Amino acid sequence: MNRHSEVFDHANAHVAVYQVLDEVLASTAVPPGAKGAMFSIIDHLRSSSSPVEDILRAERISVEIHKLESALRGSDVAAVDGARTSLKSLAVAWLDARVSTRARFTAAALDAQWRVSHSEPGGSSFALPHTDGAEAYAQRG
Repeated sequence: MNRHSEVFDHANAHVAVYQVLDEVLASTAVPPGAKGAMFSIIDHLRSSSSPVEDILRAERISVEIHKLESALRGSDVAAVDGARTSLKSLAVAWLDARVSTRARFTAAALDAQWRVSHSEPGGSSFALPHTDGAEAYAQRG
């Protein structure tokens, strides 16, 4: 877990969260450094003005890691299973949020690129299935 103690940039913070989750879920005990890594990542997300949803999701992951560790210490099988199930769900949510964010940025970039290419003289007459594009295409005849 020592590799998690480094300073994270925004993109690497997202990867680091998933790495911590992967290591925690693959182990029979909470690996040394996992909780500290999550604290560092959360601090970075807060200081880099990351979306509130990312910060809250990372905090929930940290809390569940603490719950898992406590359940393991107390040999509470039901609580261990519950914490692992929660961590698996949070891992899926973490990845889904990351993919959704990238998809939104990609769609926005494509839309902006299309708008620029169609606002220039001699721009393409190709219209993406977009309301403004369909109207522009119809007007060009």
